[in-house]
Parts: sequence; structure tokens; C-alpha cells
Amino acid sequence: MIDLLQERILKLLFIVIWVLALVHMTAEYYYLYWTVRWFDILTHFLGGLWVGIAVVWV
Repeated sequence: MIDLLQERILKLLFIVIWVLALVHMTAEYYYLYWTVRWFDILTHFLGGLWVGIAVVWV
């Protein structure tokens, strides 16, 4: 059974992955990876944040 803290972390995981997916799709559509040099750092940060939260959740 998932306790309250694990449930909140799981919800946070879903939020972060959806934000990451939205940012990535927007970047691909508007060519932001090629025109804004720092934009790749943002997506890598969000991906690392998601992995870190997933490790805490497990």
C-alpha cells in the first residue's frame, strides 16, 4: 500500500514528466534546441530532476 508521501511523490513524478514532454515537443516544433543555446540545459535539468525524484520514490 502506498502511503501519503509516496502518493504525493508519484503525482510530482507525473507532473514533471508531462512538463518535460511539453517542453520537449515545443522545442522540437519551434527549433529551440538549434536557436536557443541554453534550452538543451533546461530539458536535461528536468530529466535529471525526474530521475532523482523517481529514485526517492522507489
